[in-house]
Amino acid sequence: MEERHVVSALVNKRAEIAGMIARAEQQLGQFRADLVHLDAAIRLFAPRMEPKLIPAKRIRQSDLWFEQGELPRCVLDALRRADEPTPR
Repeated sequence: MEERHVVSALVNKRAEIAGMIARAEQQLGQFRADLVHLDAAIRLFAPRMEPKLIPAKRIRQSDLWFEQGELPRCVLDALRRADEPTPR
């Protein structure tokens, strides 16, 4: 009992994810090459510095649903409009 539309959707989703993985691997290779070049430039200007000891910076990913500060404003606005206090 094969559901063709379900199988077709799953095949399309798998192809999409495989493409995303391939693109991410390509980007990762480029990031590694960029890092090697930056390390070499650091060594030119600071030969005693060890670039691998520089801690990685955490990159904050932006929220796709809300703009910067929009969610807290919505929550506070809902609390202001409430007729009575919210239960604990």
